[in-house]
Amino acid sequence: MSFIKNIDRGEIRINVFYEEVQDPLFKQSVTLVDDSGTQLQLNEFLNVDQVDTKGIEFSYNQQAFMLSDLDVRYNISYTDATIAKNTGAEDTVGNYFPRIPQWQNNLMLIHHTLHNLNLSTNIRYISDSYNSLDNSDKEDNVFGAIDAYT
Repeated sequence: MSFIKNIDRGEIRINVFYEEVQDPLFKQSVTLVDDSGTQLQLNEFLNVDQVDTKGIEFSYNQQAFMLSDLDVRYNISYTDATIAKNTGAEDTVGNYFPRIPQWQNNLMLIHHTLHNLNLSTNIRYISDSYNSLDNSDKEDNVFGAIDAYT
């Protein structure tokens, strides 16, 4: 669902979203027990039954910002992607789905300097996210971590 407000030379937009994804593939660990009672740890790609994603995004786009030669594009979004059902590893239900950051921020500035020359710059922030279904990877700045960055 989108709410759009047109402004002079631009727009302000708010997007609210919700999605149920069925059966995304992800590497999971499964414990199997053989006839003798020996437990075997198996790592393979299996389906997660359902992931629910909801969020909100705000964006602002304006050309000739404050009547200047500057265009501004900005957006910020919050995403909550959680595991709703996972028969293969029920202890992961309610956890954040890996590799989807909760916060994203983007700012782009375009300066029209000359008739055929534009200069632009962009800054982006992405919050950290998990890399495993059990959300146990909380350590930053190590191999395999998905750290926040600007």
